[in-house]
Amino acid sequence: MQNHSEDRSLYEVSHWEIFSKNFLVGFARALGGIFVQFIFFVVLYFIFIQFLSPILSPMFALMERSVNAVESVKEQQNKLQNIFPFGTTKKEIDPKAPVQTR
Repeated sequence: MQNHSEDRSLYEVSHWEIFSKNFLVGFARALGGIFVQFIFFVVLYFIFIQFLSPILSPMFALMERSVNAVESVKEQQNKLQNIFPFGTTKKEIDPKAPVQTR
């Protein structure tokens, strides 16, 4: 059995050994690239959030007020829907009321 510490040429090693070393090197390079990208985006996020936070916070407050207003309108519509369900005619509400036809 040969010692791996001695220098061997490309022609003296097995295909599996070439594949495993190249796979390990490629995998390590890919993980390193992902790690570097992650660090880069985290730093970029913290830099831009310092500048964008004063601009975006009033917009978020406005959006929250708008959503609350829409929800209150929908609640009022639901209350009216419960009083006058869809498809209810004047005749069903007041039998003595005249029916309008087109």
